Amino acid sequence: MIKHLLQATLFFSFALIANSVESQTYTLTNSTGTYSDLVSPSVLDESNPDIVPSGSSSFAVYQPIAIGFDFELLGVSYDSIRIAQYGYVKLSNNGAQEALILAYDCRLDYFQGDSSLSAINYQLEGTPGSQILKIEFNNYGFEEDTLDQYFANFQLWLFEDCNEFEIHVGSTSVGPGIFLGPQDAAPLMGYISLDMGGESAYLSGSSSAPVLVASSSSVMSDHPSSGTIYNFSDCAVGVDESFMDESIAIYPNPVDDIIVIDLDASDEFSEVIVRDIQGVEVKRVNIEGTSSPVVNITELPAAVYFLELHSTNNTVTKRIIKK
Repeated sequence: MIKHLLQATLFFSFALIANSVESQTYTLTNSTGTYSDLVSPSVLDESNPDIVPSGSSSFAVYQPIAIGFDFELLGVSYDSIRIAQYGYVKLSNNGAQEALILAYDCRLDYFQGDSSLSAINYQLEGTPGSQILKIEFNNYGFEEDTLDQYFANFQLWLFEDCNEFEIHVGSTSVGPGIFLGPQDAAPLMGYISLDMGGESAYLSGSSSAPVLVASSSSVMSDHPSSGTIYNFSDCAVGVDESFMDESIAIYPNPVDDIIVIDLDASDEFSEVIVRDIQGVEVKRVNIEGTSSPVVNITELPAAVYFLELHSTNNTVTKRIIKK
C-alpha cells in the first residue's frame, strides 16, 4: 500500500525509486533514555500555514524557522526547516526544499480536535559548534482516531557537530486503525532526498532492532515504546571505535550530568577520557579499583561525546549524548 507521505507529497515521489535494498549512507543505532519535555521552548506559530491537499483531507505545512546552524543531510547543507502537521520536516536552503526527515509521519491532528491541548515546540540548545535544534510534538492526536483517545509525543533532534539526527519517542498511546494500512503498527520514520535519484530510507522490522530500507511500503512491525531513541549518523570521527564492547553498559544515555559505567568484575580499567566529536580530550577521570564508576559531565555543553575506558592492554570506546 502506498504510504501517507507519498499520497500527501506526490511532487517528490520520483525520489523514491529504490524498492527493497538496505540503506548504506546512514548508520542506525537505537537506545533508550528518559524522555523529557523541552524547557522554555519557542511555540511554533500555526496561525498562517500553507494547506496541502491529501486525498480526502488536508494538512498544514508551517512557515520556515531557522535551524540556527548549517545542517547537512546527504551531502547538502540546509539553514532552515518547515515543520509539517503530519510529523515530518522539510529541510531548506535559501528557500529551496530538497530533503525531508520523517520523525513520526502519519495523519496527526490536534488531540480531540482542540488546538489548546497540543503544541509544536522548538528549542536551540548548546554553544556554537555543538548546538542541537530540538523539535517537539506535544500531545498530538490522530485524524484516524474516531474516539479521540489516542495521542503521541515525540521529538526530532538535529546536531550541529557531525550532522546527526535523532528521533525520540515519548509517552504515546495508539490503537487499531490509527495508521493508514490496516496492518500498520507504526508511523513512517526515516529520511528522503528530493533530488532526482536521491536516497530514501525508512525504519523497518521490529521497533527494538529496526533496519533502514529504501522502500516506504515497509514500516516497523510494532510501535516503539516510550524512551526509545533512534540515531541516524554518517559521522566519520577522529576517534578509534574499533573496541565498541557491548558488555560494558553506560547509563543514562542521553545524559544530563552524571554517567554511570557498569563494569564486569574482571574489568581492570584505570581511567576514563572524554573526547568531543573531533577527538579532542575534554575530561579525564581516574576510575582505578571502582566497579561502577561515575563521570560528571555537567560542565560540558550539549553535544555528542565519546568515553574512552583505558586499561593496560585495552581501550573501549562508548558513544554518549549530552543533553
